[in-house]
Amino acid sequence: MNIATVRWITLILAVVFALPARAQDRAEEGPLVAPGVNSPVKVIYQVSGVRDNGGAINTGTATSFHCTNLSSVSELLKIVVRRFDGSIVSNNTWALTPSRTWTASTHGTVAFNEDSFLSEGTLIDQGTAEISSTTKNMFCSVMILDASAAIPNGISLHLVRFRAASSSQE
Repeated sequence: MNIATVRWITLILAVVFALPARAQDRAEEGPLVAPGVNSPVKVIYQVSGVRDNGGAINTGTATSFHCTNLSSVSELLKIVVRRFDGSIVSNNTWALTPSRTWTASTHGTVAFNEDSFLSEGTLIDQGTAEISSTTKNMFCSVMILDASAAIPNGISLHLVRFRAASSSQE
């Protein structure tokens, strides 16, 4: 046998015998805790200017939230909406699978196929929202829009980012 063959066989044997020992070590340490829904929910955005005229589905003015989970595991998304006086009108949490985009509006709109409604029939003037997640790898956008328009006609709201994702410029 030449030296290259001996090295190759030695490498294969080292890998084969090392794997069971490492797996056994992990089992003795306990199960590995996956990030995601078991992690704490932390604020990632705050936004001011949330508006809803209290109208029926597909009428009036609504605010829509779009968030996408860029994590490789399911993560929690939480949106808390408040009126101008700080009173909470909506406090909801959802689990988003990897690469999933979630749309929630204060009430139904023609432009979007919402996954959830935050405060149907509730008047919100000069409101705020806090968006939290179990990952900083969640990104969101928020807009006020005409709920009756098929093409989104509205105003994008400025989000203040907390816990910026690595290598991002938000």
